[in-house]
Amino acid sequence: MGKLRRIYKDEENADHTIIHLMVNSNCTNRCKDCCNNQYNLDKVPVVTVEELQNAKVVLLTGGEPFLLADIYGFVKSLRWQYPNIRKLYIYTSGYAMYKARNNWLRHGGFGLYVDGINFSPKCKDDENAIKKLFKNAFARCFLFNGMSNRIILMDYEGKTTDDDKFIKSLSCTDASPSAKFSIENRAFQKKFQPNGGVWRRLPIFLDKKSFS
Repeated sequence: MGKLRRIYKDEENADHTIIHLMVNSNCTNRCKDCCNNQYNLDKVPVVTVEELQNAKVVLLTGGEPFLLADIYGFVKSLRWQYPNIRKLYIYTSGYAMYKARNNWLRHGGFGLYVDGINFSPKCKDDENAIKKLFKNAFARCFLFNGMSNRIILMDYEGKTTDDDKFIKSLSCTDASPSAKFSIENRAFQKKFQPNGGVWRRLPIFLDKKSFS
């Protein structure tokens, strides 16, 4: 018999105006302690129209959101249909965002709909991809102008990276005064709960084949 997975439940005082929205389940990593391995994803509540109409902050999670075939079209439609959403953030491990850079960078308006990126590298490939992104002139223009970004440092299995050197390599200090970068150390949660908000999923995951 397979391992029984938890059924997610909102915390008693959870803020329902903050929605961690799971848009897909596929990912470029296979982290054994990922929250997606802890829970029965079929039982994660499907987001409702009413919840989106009352949302103030939406954080796109996965899986890996940058594996969506059209991440730009998705965030644009979400903001247009629900103008009440004040802030929209995207979680990424980094590798997929870099590999898909031509898909989202070619849309000059991407930054109009996305308020920040939460980078959370889970392997050396992720870290190298993030470094390349931060050296890309067009990506830096997007990330370093008016965005509120977060770099989440986790002790993934087999990690040898010096976190201080990694952060310095990104040259975040070159950002414009309007850009914000916060650095956070975080461990994999044994019992995942979204910070203050609620966890929801799309009725159909927008999965596609991962990058090779």
